[in-house]
Amino acid sequence: MKNIFKTKLNTASLVLIPARLGKMEKISGALLTALAGGFAAVLISTPLNVLFWGGTTGNVWGDAVFAATQTANLPVVLGSLLDEVIVDVPDKIITILIVFAILKGLPKKLIALYDVNDSVESLD
Repeated sequence: MKNIFKTKLNTASLVLIPARLGKMEKISGALLTALAGGFAAVLISTPLNVLFWGGTTGNVWGDAVFAATQTANLPVVLGSLLDEVIVDVPDKIITILIVFAILKGLPKKLIALYDVNDSVESLD
């Protein structure tokens, strides 16, 4: 469970930085952020999957790809990497696009309450 938490934390950090920098204002920035998060998750998860679960993820689609790579006598690391790419990259793209759509649909007054670029004026 600790390994899953570390993967999620590292991936979230990689996605939050571009979001804080305003890179998700346009769909192209959101897609690039999603791809970065997806590939970061792949790079973090693949060695953990090989180490703890023999390369599988527990996801039907990804494990089917892993099984096909093992049937073709490809290295376990490559099979696990492809397994993760099939699972994590589309997951991050779909999630970020949903978040993007929700944020674009929110009222401007609500978004302005949480604008990090606004300055707070002091009453001093």
